[in-house]
Amino acid sequence: MKKLLITGKSAATDECFLKNGDNCLLCNMGDPRSLADAILQLKEDDGLRERVAERGYKLFTEHFSTNKIGENYREILLAMST
Repeated sequence: MKKLLITGKSAATDECFLKNGDNCLLCNMGDPRSLADAILQLKEDDGLRERVAERGYKLFTEHFSTNKIGENYREILLAMST
């Protein structure tokens, strides 16, 4: 859907595919000011909003779509059967 993701920084986001300002915006957990700043930044910067949404969509389709997850499971199952 190419909708931009704003989520909280955590140990999980540090270890995954999410990259602040590239394919999502990260804010400090439990910090309303940090969330508000991220929202305002997107409101004021159309280019950033569009780039991050596009890159987030690309990340999703390349790694997390139903088809991609199915392909990964298929490869695992084939590897297990040999």
